[in-house]
Amino acid sequence: MFKLNYYIFKEHVGPFFLALMIILFLLIVNFLIGNVERLLGKGLPIQVILEFIVLNLAWIVALVIPMAVLVATLIAFGRLSADNEIIALKSAGVNLYKLAIFPVCAAGILCSVLIYFNNYIVPDANYRASTLKRDIIKKKPTLLIEEGVFVDEIPNHKILVRRKPEDPNSPKIFDILIYDFSDPKYQTTISAEEGELTLSQDGEFMVMTLFNGELTKVETRNFEELQVMKFDKQVITMEADLGFSRDDEYKRQKRDVEKTLDELKATIEADNKIISNTQNDINKITKTVFDFYYEESENPPMSVKSLAKTKNDSLSYYKFIGNVNRRNLSKVGYLLKKISNKEENIKQNLVEIHKKYAIPVACIVFVLLGMPLGILFRKSGISVGGSISMLFFLVYYAFLIQGEALADKGIISPFLGMWSANIILTLLGFFLLFWAIEEKKVTFRKAQ
Repeated sequence: MFKLNYYIFKEHVGPFFLALMIILFLLIVNFLIGNVERLLGKGLPIQVILEFIVLNLAWIVALVIPMAVLVATLIAFGRLSADNEIIALKSAGVNLYKLAIFPVCAAGILCSVLIYFNNYIVPDANYRASTLKRDIIKKKPTLLIEEGVFVDEIPNHKILVRRKPEDPNSPKIFDILIYDFSDPKYQTTISAEEGELTLSQDGEFMVMTLFNGELTKVETRNFEELQVMKFDKQVITMEADLGFSRDDEYKRQKRDVEKTLDELKATIEADNKIISNTQNDINKITKTVFDFYYEESENPPMSVKSLAKTKNDSLSYYKFIGNVNRRNLSKVGYLLKKISNKEENIKQNLVEIHKKYAIPVACIVFVLLGMPLGILFRKSGISVGGSISMLFFLVYYAFLIQGEALADKGIISPFLGMWSANIILTLLGFFLLFWAIEEKKVTFRKAQ
């Protein structure tokens, strides 16, 4: 049985590495088209561009490996089925369920390596890639702007630049449209014929100097109040969130995709502690107001209004109590919002924790799914395996992306958001495996 399992394993090795190289190449090309085209020809050193590409390879590899496992399993068992070797094994009385043991064990080892990779290599690479990208933008802020594309990476602003100069080192931009959402009371639109884009000395603010333009401000409640102002020169300061240099890159606060498992757990623990302390503050405020009402009246009133009446309708006292109440309500509202933000952060960090395990486990899931699919389709070759795999890739990652979005919003649990795709495809794999093996058994007729 060992020789048979080793034979099955060898059937996987070649297709796995072939699929790995092909899919990796396709995703790298797609990444280059979407990102590096804005860097090429911008006067950046070639080593900076290469560093940016290499750092982004980490998350690409983490996605490619499960894909390659499914393609390899489909090709291997598809070839065995197409050459009637599966039928021969059934005829020899081999339990085909045991054929899955070796590939599943190999996928388990690959899963363990990928968990380590996702926990230590990918977060560090993501952090360095993000830091490098921000550093590039800091030195050349016009790289953040693409012609004819709305830029929404600047907080509370959307910017459209229809033309940029050929010189990549020039700060000038032309035909500019800006939507400013910094003041919720007004909808502000700014247009200008040309402008210059620079950063403040500390790198924390993006400064846009506009020339020959118009500013329109509309009141958002009734849209009746309209202000229009033409200007020859207007300076706009926007928060850039780029205040760092390569020397202090490790001082920047990490995003959830840039944290290891231990860092995510530490963040969750810290947020839970903040929530607990904030809830205690709310309880103290509530108790203080409650105690104050009852101490100031012989017969405890049920409202501020009734409390005022017990003090001979003193208008000044009534206003004093009302102001105290409003201040406390405002503070409680702020604290409740703080709790809500921390709870949202906890959900996002929990999603990232589950993701670090869910994607590697997909290696095992895809073996259980690819084996029966290969037997049933009875086709071999990278084109067939790739075509069938693509359908399940789309289904898997659609579940993954949508599950992450729903879990981040708190609609479903982080566990369900990240593991639903694995659970569904595993159940489908077991069903197909039973069908492929039990329902396709070779039957022999007795000789007449």
